[in-house]
Amino acid sequence: MSFIKNVIRLSTGASLGQILIIASTPLLARLYDPEEFGALALFSSAYAICIVLFTLKYDLAIILPKNKAIAKQITALILRLSVLMLFVSLIVVVIYVATSSIKDTWFYLLLPIALFSGAMYTTAQQWQARTNDYTQYAKSQLLVSSLNISVSLILGYLATNLFGELVIGYSFGLLVGTIYLLLASKKFIPSLGGLLAVNKSLLLETGRKFNRFPKVILPTVLIAMIGMNLTPFLLKSYFSIEDVGHYGVAYRMLLAPSAFIGAAITEAFRAEFVRIQNKGLNTKSVFVKTLVRLIFFAVPVFILIYLLAPFVIEWLLGNGYEYSGVLVQTLCLGVFASFIAQTFFYVFIATDNEKTGFIGQIFVSLIPLIGLLIGGLMDDIILSMWLFSIFTLLASIFIVSFAFRVRRRYDFVHNHLEECLEA
Repeated sequence: MSFIKNVIRLSTGASLGQILIIASTPLLARLYDPEEFGALALFSSAYAICIVLFTLKYDLAIILPKNKAIAKQITALILRLSVLMLFVSLIVVVIYVATSSIKDTWFYLLLPIALFSGAMYTTAQQWQARTNDYTQYAKSQLLVSSLNISVSLILGYLATNLFGELVIGYSFGLLVGTIYLLLASKKFIPSLGGLLAVNKSLLLETGRKFNRFPKVILPTVLIAMIGMNLTPFLLKSYFSIEDVGHYGVAYRMLLAPSAFIGAAITEAFRAEFVRIQNKGLNTKSVFVKTLVRLIFFAVPVFILIYLLAPFVIEWLLGNGYEYSGVLVQTLCLGVFASFIAQTFFYVFIATDNEKTGFIGQIFVSLIPLIGLLIGGLMDDIILSMWLFSIFTLLASIFIVSFAFRVRRRYDFVHNHLEECLEA
């Protein structure tokens, strides 16, 4: 399947799912107040940060080995790790909820289940990438969004007054979507019995063989997730959960273009980059073309969002959410820059420059938070968001340029080496 076809297939599932989320937001905003969206923002951010610990990023190794048996061993290792982390996280969350002085934190009890589901989901996703067939993955994205929205709407109309209903919808959609993707992909994903049959010594050997993933890639991804998802928690420390809710709604409205342009091309870029690299060809073309495609589609979309956001969001969501439209404007620049930069982080992995990527990830993840903290200390959430976006743009320009240089050096060394061997 070609690069363009993969992009279309991935973008269809992702964009349709996010379009459903955007389309449902006016209904949800009339059923839930900003505090509910604040709880969802905190929960989803906690999920995004913690999910990488469940697999220790061994999931990224599934696509690499040519031998399917080795990929099966990696999958078995991920399953054992995820089960262990499920019990550990459950203990931690129960203790937190039982001892917390903050009212209405019960919904965090759903976090361990969501995390285990997410670990299995990303594992199945990597098997789809391994077989270069994203059909079921695209369908699962649409299913996750549909169930998330449906459950949230039903709970809202029932008016149960149970704080955290949006979190229930989020978790339920992820759980059922994971089950669907695993069942739909069973033709190439090893069976549960086969995974459990892999002996411990072989699992340990597999873990050591691919130990660069937990040693180097895990810290890199973890810092990236912290940088991208720590914002709701920092906002909560300086402002109210209502402000966090307005931020959550604003970010939610920006998800559609991000998913449509960024996430789909990222997945296809990874597969295409590795394919070209394995053939010993120059990777400049795929790098530049991907960057141009991202910018070409993203710039007009985000300009339009910036101009229309305050009026459209107030009209769609009602007078209680006009502040969310203002925050959309402040976040546009940062979100635009962030998803472009994230596309090219895989270059560091593919070129065996994980440590360099780790340092770059620290820079691009933590620098924007400085802007957010400055605004927080000045008790100005608008200033905080603008500084966050500006610092994100500067850091993203740096990391994309750095990734291009790393790719160029790798191509020169390996192509030159092959020429010498042939001579």
